Amino acid sequence: MINCNLCRRYINIFLLYIILYYSYGVILAQTILEAPSVGKPLSMNVGVIYDNVWTDNVKTFVTNSINNIYNENSTLLFKINPIFADDIPSCKETIGVGEGAYLLSKIYFNNKNTNSGNPGVQTFIGPTCSNDLQISSRISKQLKLLEFNIWNEYEDEAFDNEIVQMSTESGTNIAANLYTVLNVLNWKKIAIIYCNECISRFKGNGVSNEIDLTLQTITDILEVNSIEVRETIKLNSAQINDMTFMINILKNMKTKARIFVPILGTKLSNYEVYMKALVANDMKTSSFMTIIFRLFEYPLLNDPWVLANGSYDESILQLYDRTIVLQNNYYSPEEVVSFKSKYSLTINDNSILFYFQLFETAYTYMYMLTGAYIHTSNNISLFSSTDYSVYLIQYMRNNKIEGPYGSIYFDNSNQRVSPFTVEVIENSPRKKGLNSLISVNIDELCVYEGTNINDNKNCLALTGVITNMDASILEDLPQDMPSCGFDGELCDQTGTIIIIVAVIITVILVIVVFIFVRRMRNGESANMPWAIEPESLEILENDCQMYGSSGGIQSNLSIHSIHQQFESKVKLREMLRNWQLGNIDGTGYVLVEPYILKEKMVYDKQDMQVLFNLRQTIHDNLNPFIGICVDNKANEFCFLWQHAMRGNLASMLFNQQNKMIKDVETTKDFTRAFVRDILKALDYIHSSSLSYHGGLTTSNCWVDSHWILKVGGCCTTRMLLKWKSLGIISGKNDLPIILNSDLHYFAPEIRKAIKNNIHANKGERLEVSNNDGQKQDMYSFGIILYEMLFKKRVVEIDDSYGITKNDYDPGIFNVQAEALIPLYPVIPEEHKEVHPDLISLMHKCYNGNASLRPDSNMARKITDATLKMPGSLVDQMIKNLEQYTNNLENLVAERTGELEKEQKHAEQILLELIPKSVAEDIKHGRPVEAKSFKYCTIMNSDIVGFTSLCSGILPMEVVELLAGLARNFDRIITDNKCFKIETVGDAYVVSCGVPEPSRYNHVKNIANMTLQMREFLLGYKVPHRPEKHLQCRFGFNSGPVFSGVIGLKAPRFCLFGQTASVASKMEQNGVPDHIQMTLKSYQLLSEKFPEFICTPRGGVRIEGIGTLLTYFLDSKDPSKARTDLVSWDDTDIGDE
Repeated sequence: MINCNLCRRYINIFLLYIILYYSYGVILAQTILEAPSVGKPLSMNVGVIYDNVWTDNVKTFVTNSINNIYNENSTLLFKINPIFADDIPSCKETIGVGEGAYLLSKIYFNNKNTNSGNPGVQTFIGPTCSNDLQISSRISKQLKLLEFNIWNEYEDEAFDNEIVQMSTESGTNIAANLYTVLNVLNWKKIAIIYCNECISRFKGNGVSNEIDLTLQTITDILEVNSIEVRETIKLNSAQINDMTFMINILKNMKTKARIFVPILGTKLSNYEVYMKALVANDMKTSSFMTIIFRLFEYPLLNDPWVLANGSYDESILQLYDRTIVLQNNYYSPEEVVSFKSKYSLTINDNSILFYFQLFETAYTYMYMLTGAYIHTSNNISLFSSTDYSVYLIQYMRNNKIEGPYGSIYFDNSNQRVSPFTVEVIENSPRKKGLNSLISVNIDELCVYEGTNINDNKNCLALTGVITNMDASILEDLPQDMPSCGFDGELCDQTGTIIIIVAVIITVILVIVVFIFVRRMRNGESANMPWAIEPESLEILENDCQMYGSSGGIQSNLSIHSIHQQFESKVKLREMLRNWQLGNIDGTGYVLVEPYILKEKMVYDKQDMQVLFNLRQTIHDNLNPFIGICVDNKANEFCFLWQHAMRGNLASMLFNQQNKMIKDVETTKDFTRAFVRDILKALDYIHSSSLSYHGGLTTSNCWVDSHWILKVGGCCTTRMLLKWKSLGIISGKNDLPIILNSDLHYFAPEIRKAIKNNIHANKGERLEVSNNDGQKQDMYSFGIILYEMLFKKRVVEIDDSYGITKNDYDPGIFNVQAEALIPLYPVIPEEHKEVHPDLISLMHKCYNGNASLRPDSNMARKITDATLKMPGSLVDQMIKNLEQYTNNLENLVAERTGELEKEQKHAEQILLELIPKSVAEDIKHGRPVEAKSFKYCTIMNSDIVGFTSLCSGILPMEVVELLAGLARNFDRIITDNKCFKIETVGDAYVVSCGVPEPSRYNHVKNIANMTLQMREFLLGYKVPHRPEKHLQCRFGFNSGPVFSGVIGLKAPRFCLFGQTASVASKMEQNGVPDHIQMTLKSYQLLSEKFPEFICTPRGGVRIEGIGTLLTYFLDSKDPSKARTDLVSWDDTDIGDE
């Protein structure tokens, strides 16, 4: 019965089609419509056909939408008169196949243009079923109708110019956005995994069951645009959620494509099983890339990795890492809510998209009609005939209007093209979650409004540009095909060439192997003094290996302590580098750096020369190279170095359990000595035949029993990298050649070169030029200098990070660990104790342009000038111990005796000589620590000719003179909120900013005070010598100082630092009755307090310092004070 009904339906359609075909052109409209105008629109009949799945009243919605569009847009000249089908078809029922097309024909025929003036129906919205569209498209083409497709796909839609596609999620728009991304990233070969039922809005039981129309449209468009779809896999919803099935699918596709485009649903969560399958197949690497879609979603859900409290689930985020996402966010959630409210819609799922696109269709039709009418110079006769639909179709091509929710653009095939948002999911320390990647926009060159209606211009419609150049995937973007092709076809050569080359290579290899074997048999000859026989090397038991936290031997171990470790049998935790302690007969204890030997070791001429030179090199600051031991039986290979009794620099700096750290603090003397030793070693290496080190780290800087630092590991890194790339060696304990904790010592350009050469399979080219190698050494030195000065690492990365124990070869270094290394080391804000020249030196060493980094000679000059240390480190240690002993004896002696008497006396003295806050600390027994003050100004003054003046008067008159001066000077000091540090006769030392902190006012207070002192002296009459005029030299300087209390019985509050020394020099080199200041003080005054009038004195030669630029403070003009400054809290001196 069903089959009969179906046959009868198709017969009716066929007969109606014949009737319409032969009746077309017989009857034409005889009535010329009245021209439209604003306020008097022309009503155009439009047929509306839709499916019965929509729960809300579509007729009411359409009517209200048309009225609102017209009422809210005063420029419209046309209005829609909707004509709805009598029946509502169903896309889900077999009996409904073709029913929508039948209703379209019925509406057209029933409203056929007649002499009665009825304009007929030349435009249709719908039907919405794929099977109906397949039929109605041919009817529309034959009858020259304008038909809008608002919901579904049909066969050959991408190349059919007759139906206007209005959906933002059509196969055409998905393909256009996908092609734009592929084109920007230069990918031409992809694989598609497609689940039709996962993205279909609804599915009938007719033709659409047999083919996947959306997939067909996507592949057709990609192929036309030269994108090769190498593999297409069709799945159902059960299969995409089957982990085992997905693993097997991806395993088979792994060798067929590098760029994967799964279309498995509208939400990101639909792809979770797929992502897990990628991980299971080791496809979450830089060799593969996945592009997924996030289509219209309502209500909008959180990203899968975002928890309810807003935090991230790191495990889920890691699954989606390095994934490109194309999102259709054309309709914002706020617009959806407003739209539903405005039209009283009750739908709460993705099908709300139907109503949006139905609304936009009416909007587009009315606007395009108005635009076309104006473009024809108001030719109303055209719109009175059936030809207007043909004209309107042509007019809409490559045209764009501003719709209610954004631009609405149609390509040359009248397919709506809407840009998607392109983002990338990242899980890195810098960025997490979705981040922008590519900006996709409509190509304005493809937009033109009816300039040439018959123009067949074929534009790509969308254009894209990368907006986030810092995206991590751009650092190692995969190629869409291996260099030799998926099957090695691109590397194939003709048989003749292969045979000839194979024969030549075989002959050469035989000759080389013969020569090499003969030379290896004489390995202990004069040409190979570095070859050590395995039988002569004894490795100590594993239980007694002594490792530091960074792979170095503990710094305070001796041979006696080694035997103690043997007896105690203490199990040490798993270390990050397999340094071992060995013994060679006749040589003694040696450090052993072992590796796994995978192939027979082969030395080329360059290796032989480097090893020979390294063995012959002797320098006070180079750890002697003992040789190489190759044990083919045990498949082991190791470098041997002279044993250093006190371990390496890394263990001294970072191992908190190190006894040396507990007993002797690594003070400035240690830093100075070790920096000097490292630069001596580099200076020698760079000027010798060794050329450059190539792998300088704190782990291979060793300290011997005399506290002399010796640089080890010279030149071996370059050979290890080459041998690893050639597959000769590998690291032990599943560790790479360069450990995570040592990776940040290598310059960024070196790490990048290693990665590029590995990807290109050019391991033999890992060698760098001598100049580049020396610049790499200076970068490493800059990192070591940073860690020595600040006693912390640039970045903390555990050697086990990203390493799993399996058969997988970890390679040269861990790429995941490299991603954690900052692009530029951050200098700590608290670095006041570090000389500015050292900070500048570090910045120069980190310069991204390697050619601008300083050489070792320049670095040595800078460090010698800033890290001065007379004598050796041992001499300084002995001196420090003596001083410490003496101070301890003095402290014991001073704390004995009459404590109460001394305490009372000390209280009286303290309140007069030191600040009250410091005196309170001493009174209550609290320790008074030295403090640093970042902002301070110090003034020194001295009466000119005071000694000669005193020689001519009586002692009591001298006392009276000094008392008068001191009384008035002290008053001026107090009035200006300054503090008197000390007086020596007629000389004064005054500070501001100490002990009360001040950010800017300290220099203003000192300036006011000195001007008042000078003014006082100008009118001061010397007792008993009224004719005598006193002249005084004033000098002050601004900058940081240290303060402390000196002495216990007679404590004195003193200031120390270069600022105080320069201030004293300013007074000593001053001019009588003039106030001299440094450039620093002048800059502060001129910037913040321009009311002070200053004149430059010029360069003044200062003994012990050099020539300084100084200024005179002349006077004060309050009218020049700045009024545009925002008031500040002068006591707030927090870190800037």
